Amino acid sequence: MIGLIIGNGLAYDLRIFSRPKLDEWNPGKPFSWEYPPFIRFDPPEYFPELMNYVKTIQSINPMIDDFSVFETIGNDTNASKLSCEARHFLALSYSHFQLIVDKLDIKSWTWYKWIERNKADLGIVISFNYDLIIERLLFEARVMYYRMFVNSSGGVPIFKPHGSIDFDVSASAINIKNNYPLQNIVDLNNCQLRALNKSERFKPRIEADIVLPNESTKYRDYQWVKPGYNSLKLYANKLSECIFLGLSYNKFDIHELDEIIDCLNPRTNIIIANPKPDDEFIKKIHKKFSKIEFWNNGPPI
Repeated sequence: MIGLIIGNGLAYDLRIFSRPKLDEWNPGKPFSWEYPPFIRFDPPEYFPELMNYVKTIQSINPMIDDFSVFETIGNDTNASKLSCEARHFLALSYSHFQLIVDKLDIKSWTWYKWIERNKADLGIVISFNYDLIIERLLFEARVMYYRMFVNSSGGVPIFKPHGSIDFDVSASAINIKNNYPLQNIVDLNNCQLRALNKSERFKPRIEADIVLPNESTKYRDYQWVKPGYNSLKLYANKLSECIFLGLSYNKFDIHELDEIIDCLNPRTNIIIANPKPDDEFIKKIHKKFSKIEFWNNGPPI
């Protein structure tokens, strides 16, 4: 059985594969995305406090990258309108990014070919991404799946501890109407989530439960996250192979990645699919595992 642990590197790999169609959609620079005419989304109108903040901080430090901007927002330990707008911005902007992704023909992409070849052995997917790229890959390969502790059905379980563009709190938990610009600060509530359909992703949601880039998670003990980590021990003992795909072993995510690594059997074959893996991550892996492979340019096909 194979475990697949996914970071932002999957989106970067798709961008390279699909050039030039995603050239304007750098996954690390959502503030710079320019939306085509058929997309009706105006961030300054929808999220005025956030976009004014971004404009101000970029005028002070023109070299600051988008993820560092989010880091300054995520340092606020309490719910605020700024962080609330930031979570909604990511949910909506990446929903529009997904619109572009869904138009791509991905069947010649090496990661699609790998999924198609190994789908019978895929045991669990853990994705730290908000986008639905892995869901699209599984759909195209005709693999049934479900998101753990959000919607339940048969197939491969997908655990998304950093949230997803198609998650919202259940109306049975919080039943209010929201609009853009946001009139209500509804954030960081430990509630049951539900999966949105495609059209709902572009409408105001009650709450955007998304971990900001360069933010340590505030959701670790939430009811849609904690049981996922608890259940990893059951899955981990069954895995003969575990692939870490495009992950950053930084100070924000290190504890979550360590928790996954610590659950794995030392006899598990570890594959690091990353052209530039972190040195500390490699050291961590070498301390526990003896069977280690490196994929610097995607999976061998």
